[in-house]
Amino acid sequence: MSDADLKGGDWNDAIAEASEHVEERGHAADEAAAKQKPRSQGPIIAALSVALVAVVFWNVRALSQPPADIPIVEEEHLTWFVTDAVEAIEDFQTDEGRLPTVDEASELLEDDVEYAVSGETYSLTLVGEDGMSMTYESSTPLNDWMIYQAANMGGM
Repeated sequence: MSDADLKGGDWNDAIAEASEHVEERGHAADEAAAKQKPRSQGPIIAALSVALVAVVFWNVRALSQPPADIPIVEEEHLTWFVTDAVEAIEDFQTDEGRLPTVDEASELLEDDVEYAVSGETYSLTLVGEDGMSMTYESSTPLNDWMIYQAANMGGM
């Protein structure tokens, strides 16, 4: 069709024909889209499921194992036990106004602490599991003794 052929009603027919053609193409495109299969989410779901199972397995495995032993530096360990023993002896001295006897101290202290009294001073000796021993003499203030021990250990 040319412009010369389109006069009056022919022009309207051409527009109607073009509109029909466009509408048919739209329907054809919709039908083609409807016939296409939607993309399957199966592989993505399978991969996420495997990842979830792996994470759960890892967590169960990690949480069901006993914790690793924390290495104890024997000198630090003994130092804290000595300070606890000194506090027990000094609390007794504050409450009673005197140092405890060896029998009274045995009730206050752990079994592995040796207590000796000499006049107004006392000494505490603690022997660790590996045979290391540590002694505290009450003539030395506890804070000074702890600083000395920390300096000899390279810090606590």
